[in-house]
Amino acid sequence: MAKKRVEKIGILGGTFDPIHNGHLKYAKEAADRYGLDRVFFIPTGNPPHKVTYLVTAAKRRLAMVKAATECDSRFETKSYEVDREGETYTVETLREIKKDYPDAELYYLIGTDVLMNLINWKESAEVFKMTSFICASRDSDFGKEHEDMLKTLRSAGCRIEMMDFEPLEISSTQIREMFRDPDEAKKYLPEKVFKMIKKDKIYGRNVFPLSDDDIQRDLRDFLKKDRYEHSIRVMEEAVRIAKIVGADEAKCRTAGLVHDCGKNLCAEQLKWLGFTGEPTEEELNDGYNTRLLHAQTGVIIAKERYGIEDPEILGAIRHHITGSPGMDIVSCVIFLADYTEKGREGEKFDRARRLLEEEGIYSAMLCECEETIKFVLQKGERLDVETIRTRNWLITEIEREKAAKAKSN
Repeated sequence: MAKKRVEKIGILGGTFDPIHNGHLKYAKEAADRYGLDRVFFIPTGNPPHKVTYLVTAAKRRLAMVKAATECDSRFETKSYEVDREGETYTVETLREIKKDYPDAELYYLIGTDVLMNLINWKESAEVFKMTSFICASRDSDFGKEHEDMLKTLRSAGCRIEMMDFEPLEISSTQIREMFRDPDEAKKYLPEKVFKMIKKDKIYGRNVFPLSDDDIQRDLRDFLKKDRYEHSIRVMEEAVRIAKIVGADEAKCRTAGLVHDCGKNLCAEQLKWLGFTGEPTEEELNDGYNTRLLHAQTGVIIAKERYGIEDPEILGAIRHHITGSPGMDIVSCVIFLADYTEKGREGEKFDRARRLLEEEGIYSAMLCECEETIKFVLQKGERLDVETIRTRNWLITEIEREKAAKAKSN
């Protein structure tokens, strides 16, 4: 009795923002050369490494992929990752495919850029057990570092084939940018995908920096519900305080909205942004605390995801937790608004609100600093020295203001 032939399934995952002819060309050549019966196109849902730029809504990307894959009967669009809530990881997707197609051999299609990071994928050892890999590469682009990585991967149990491939010299990023002049992008896209993008104006609308309304729409999905609601309250409080102290209301509004945009990142996302979680001894002595990292990550996200370059807004994000001696008025407003937004209930918050009205912003901020210092010390945590420096600076400024007032009288 003849042995039953094992089905071979190729997997091409990606953001597909948008899918283009280069993706289709790779899938077709891989299917032809390796005898793949089917190729699954799997758009990512919420990819953890895409934290620094806006990704088109998953359902819309899925629709574009479905339209594109009609060109070949071997191609299928799968919504495994789009249907999954939270961050999406390949190991979870492979488990679902294995459950649905237990007897199939899986071949994951990647490029050399992915090759270099494959060893760092979540549960990579499990991934290597479930699938083989086909890596597209031109000989001219394959250097010693790729050879070394290939040896490392194979020694870790990764089954991988190198496929000489001449790619289409275009990226999804370039195509998105081309849609300021849509006809330039047309030659790189399946006709149905091009028409969808043009009809719905998917690309070419957002001009950096994004408007507050566009940022707010993104934050609604990007942050956890309670963090998003806090951000809206801080935005509103920042505008209120700006009116009292004569600060730029538009800048304070934007800074209040985005001040916590770096808050809800997972460990993988922090790693993508360059934060390893291994502080130096000097950082520890200065009061390093992982709960304060979102001030730094927030600056990166505000710049790269939302296109914010205004130094006052970025400074306000950077200093909204600890403060900083000599910070400008926008930073002062956000520092205080984060503490006095209407969701904060209790006498210490009310005291800061009264001081703002009766004595001015520096007195209210000093109250915040002292309460923060007391709170951190009571918890037995490291106290960031920048908070102490900010407290001392505020005392100096208040004394200077009193001296100037006394002199004028």
